[in-house]
This record gives sequence, structure tokens and C-alpha cells, in this order.
Amino acid sequence: MKKLLLSFVVFLMSFISISAQENFEGTIYFDIKIDAPDLDPQAAAMMPKESVIYLSDNKVCTQQKTMISEQKVIINSQEKMFWLLLSMMGQNMAIYSSVDEALEDIDDTPIPEITYLDEYETIAGYKCQKLVMKDSLTDITAFVTDEIKGFENMYLDNPAYNKLKSFMLKVITNVEGMTMTMTAREVKKGKVDPAVFAVPDNYQRMTMKEFQNMMGGGR
Repeated sequence: MKKLLLSFVVFLMSFISISAQENFEGTIYFDIKIDAPDLDPQAAAMMPKESVIYLSDNKVCTQQKTMISEQKVIINSQEKMFWLLLSMMGQNMAIYSSVDEALEDIDDTPIPEITYLDEYETIAGYKCQKLVMKDSLTDITAFVTDEIKGFENMYLDNPAYNKLKSFMLKVITNVEGMTMTMTAREVKKGKVDPAVFAVPDNYQRMTMKEFQNMMGGGR
């Protein structure tokens, strides 16, 4: 279960960093579907069913809630920092790291080949083109739109995605027998409350290394 949680966090970081952009300000609501036949019911109940992503001024925040927890990932792409906020089992934890530190463990990950297909789908009112990204470890299918523009550092120095220039409104990822599909159901333009990107005072702050040790020793 600990490994599954950490894998999901890494997935979210990748998805958010791909999707961050400067010109758009607003809120995007995603439905999440997870297909994992070998996942036990208790672990399945802990996985979110929807996600909300807030975007404003080079900042991105994604939020999910389950029956027993609440989770936020906040990325400041200009400062190349991120926060993971977890509220579960009576504990409020705020885990912070630089993006470079967060990606230390995947520096040797091969850069996937990106192939754009002549297939299109309208998602949340936006025309999206299908693409696939594949390497020896990852199999990703996505639908991207050029109608939502990205900024220069939107990939946060993640070499796996530095060729991708569009915003993802649907992404299907296959990792270790688990298929996760995130699909945008609504895109709302408008100002975002700055408090969305703030860390509450009642959260215990710790480094990612400290969090990994707490969860079972990291690697």
C-alpha cells in the first residue's frame, strides 16, 4: 500500500507538470477511473474518484479526496518547488521538495518516444489530438489540446516530457498492472483564490526524504 501511494504521487507530479500553463487561469475538474484487478478492496477504497486542478501564475494545485483522506499537490513551476499535503488518519502532513530532488530517482528513466496520431476527441469542449508515449517502463495514451497554451518551463526539467507542447485533458497510464484514466469533465476559466496554493499552519512540515522514511524507508 505504501508503494502504491508513492507511485500515485509520482504519477500526479508528472501529470501536473505536463499540464501546467501560464495563459490559462481557472479550474479543471477531472474524473478518475482506476482498473487494477489485483488491487485489494481496502487499497481501492483509498484511491480518489475525481480530481480538481487549479492553475494561476505559474502555480498548479491538484486536489483529491477519498473516504479516509484528502490530498493536495502544489507545484510552483517558476521556483521549481512542490508541496504534497496529506490529511489522513488524524495526521496533517506537508511534504516539500525541489523538483530536482523529487526526480533524483528517475534520472535514468529513458525518454519515451512520442507519437501523434490522426485521431481526435472533444473533451470538456476542447478539440484534442491523441498521442502515445512509450518506453520500456511506461505506456501512456493522452489527448491534448493546443487551445490551452503552456509556458516555457512547464515541464519542470522533467526530460521525459520536454517534447510535449500541449495541455493534456485526458491521460491513460499503465503502470505495474494498474491502469489509471483521468478525463476532464469541465473547464472553468476565472480567478483562483491564492489560498488554494498556501500550506495551512496546522500541517506538520517535513522533507520528502523524511516522508519516505516514515512510509517505510524510501527505496
